Amino acid sequence: MNYILCDNYHGNTVARKSKNPFILSMTKNYAPFYQILNEMGHKICDYNEKINNKSLENCSIFIIIKPELSFSFLEKKYLINYIKRGGSLLIIIDHVTKKVMENNNDLLCQFGIKISGDRIAGVESPELIYCEEDFNSSHPIISGNYESERVKKFHTFVGTSIGFTFKILNNVKYTNILKIPSKSFIGNFIREKGKKLKITKKEYNSYKYLSQGMAIEYYLGKIFIISEAGCFSTQDHKSLQVDLNKNINNKQLLINLINWLS
Repeated sequence: MNYILCDNYHGNTVARKSKNPFILSMTKNYAPFYQILNEMGHKICDYNEKINNKSLENCSIFIIIKPELSFSFLEKKYLINYIKRGGSLLIIIDHVTKKVMENNNDLLCQFGIKISGDRIAGVESPELIYCEEDFNSSHPIISGNYESERVKKFHTFVGTSIGFTFKILNNVKYTNILKIPSKSFIGNFIREKGKKLKITKKEYNSYKYLSQGMAIEYYLGKIFIISEAGCFSTQDHKSLQVDLNKNINNKQLLINLINWLS
């Protein structure tokens, strides 16, 4: 039986341990994410131990959401071999502390990519709206299988950016699915105790080639990394349209994404 495994071992902040490995007990914010996968016919299981070859044998997609702890040498080796053989990996990351970023990049650099410590936000609000000019519209994650499945907009909420390590890898193809919109900025957000939030912005030309959603074909397998976690949760704030329960385009992108990884 093939199933989707959801990592719950590396300090993930969105899952709670379940006594039954075939009952995924997610926090409220990510319940719709897993409900959609269930409705698509996927069996989803909590995974509460170190990654090993045996656990990956019948795994169709391995999902890692907001990891905080590091991955061991053997865990990285098993994941790489799993993907090389045709497995799929979905990594969802958010803006993180320096230490967590280092732990995340220790895994991501195996695939020639990394996340930055900067945050991305819209010019007028924290929300980012990706439109057709910001998509790689020919990719199945955006186009779907039919015109009715095409994603026309995609909403995210802050997050960080994905760039390259410039490490030369063979048998790897990168597709920038979510190009950083021109109506956004990347900057350092620093809040000192007792002082107002200090934001240092960077020029758009310094980050226009970066990504917030990257698809990777790695040997026989597939990887998708998105560097913003709110877009697949119920996170909502005032007039923002990020909530997965309300945003049909975000839901459609998730469906297309899982179909592509499958």
